[in-house]
Amino acid sequence: MQEAFLQFLWRYQKFKSPKLTTSSGESLQVLQPGFWNATAGPDFLHAKIRVGEVHWTGHVEVHRKSSDWWHHRHHEDPNYDAVVLHVVWEHDGLVFSPSGAPIPTLILPEFVSRRWLDNYQMHFVSRPMGIPCAASIRYFPDAQWDSWKEKLLIERLDQKTAWIFEQLQQTQNDWEAVLFRLLARSFGLDTNGSAFAEVAQYFPFSVFRKLSRLTDKEALLLGSSSLIPQTPSDAYALELQTSFTYLQRKFQLQEWSPPTFSFARLRPSNFPTVRWALLAALYHKIPQPFRKLVEAQSPEDLSEFKSVKASEYWNTHFNFGRSSPMRIKKISRSFLDLLLINCFIPMRFAFFKSQLGFEPEQHLDWYRLLKAEKNRVVTLFEEVKVPIESAACSQGLLQLYRVYCRPKKCLSCAVGFHLMHE
Repeated sequence: MQEAFLQFLWRYQKFKSPKLTTSSGESLQVLQPGFWNATAGPDFLHAKIRVGEVHWTGHVEVHRKSSDWWHHRHHEDPNYDAVVLHVVWEHDGLVFSPSGAPIPTLILPEFVSRRWLDNYQMHFVSRPMGIPCAASIRYFPDAQWDSWKEKLLIERLDQKTAWIFEQLQQTQNDWEAVLFRLLARSFGLDTNGSAFAEVAQYFPFSVFRKLSRLTDKEALLLGSSSLIPQTPSDAYALELQTSFTYLQRKFQLQEWSPPTFSFARLRPSNFPTVRWALLAALYHKIPQPFRKLVEAQSPEDLSEFKSVKASEYWNTHFNFGRSSPMRIKKISRSFLDLLLINCFIPMRFAFFKSQLGFEPEQHLDWYRLLKAEKNRVVTLFEEVKVPIESAACSQGLLQLYRVYCRPKKCLSCAVGFHLMHE
């Protein structure tokens, strides 16, 4: 029995009758169940109850077992001194507040209708993997999907912009520097995104901004990642090594242990070497991409990024020292869409939110103009016939899966809430 389900029962007062009693047999009347607390501390704040003839105002704590009170050491935490009711599924002992006062207990199974237990079991518990309500999700009305997915999309954007605002604090509000870090993470994709972001923070962005030659940009990115061979096998690798050594001395870059980059199970075009070369080429062709981004009125205004091509060496290489058939390495339409989804739109969203104080609707429209991504999570929802018309939908569903489905927060989800009330 998940604690989230027990919180749902208390939050919405899903009892067979309003006539409740405590474990000691006293009458219990709920005047106000309290406000659900998603942060640290008691589960419900400022509840109002009546036990016997006494009115109480305070907090409510919900547990699977009474003994969890002791296991979680609430009896030592003064934040729990104002708890006036303990709500449990299994009562296996009395509990006392930190000040030593006994706390009344409500034992839920005595008062909960079988209907709620059956609904919870059928919709969520019986499908423990993937999307818990996969067998029932079709019963969620189509008319409610649009508003729920839009709310999820805004949640996802808010999470991404929170990271952007953290980076702004670190860079003294240098938007170009933050965009560079976010672009680096995006170019690294899921496999190497964290490693790319770590390298992007190794050297001051002011150093990268000063470099005018494409070779120097490549040298700084590939050298900081320790991807240039110690013993160069061709003239290009030797030039990069020489350039990086010079840049280290000139800008007094400290020695460091770079992260490990993965090449396994990646398409050659997604190798870290190619991705760094493309990012260097982007900044060589468009030195101030943030300015371009802010001035754009639609995704099509950023189509110039599709003309970015890696330097000539990479036309016949995916890695150093090993030639490959001729293939121009460039930013494709599909990759630009990923940059728009994961980098450019969140940056615009954060910028205009910081300048205007609210979230412009225009950015949601940009998502609606882009095709939905193709990935494992989106496929899961396609298989259960959830409508996915655009990137606005797919981004919302990624948020749904990662924040609600995977951690089984079904009862905080609009779909789960609806299914429980069928």
